Amino acid sequence: MKIFNFHPTFIYLNSNTIDNYENLKKLKPLNELTELDMIGYINHGIGAGNFFNSLTTFIKLKQKETYFIRDYCKLNIVET
Repeated sequence: MKIFNFHPTFIYLNSNTIDNYENLKKLKPLNELTELDMIGYINHGIGAGNFFNSLTTFIKLKQKETYFIRDYCKLNIVET
């Protein structure tokens, strides 16, 4: 089993380092940021967003089975 955990902000920013995210947080709290606030912090090269999109495309094309962690636990927890 593999677990992939992506922070939505890293996907949106297509982060390739934590620097843009850390600088963005200095502007104001994340829940108060607008798209306009974030524009200058978006990475246009290779980053987390590209990887996330490639990963989800691969999963779809290969018809890999996926689960939410809560559902996987319900299916696989053995009571003793």
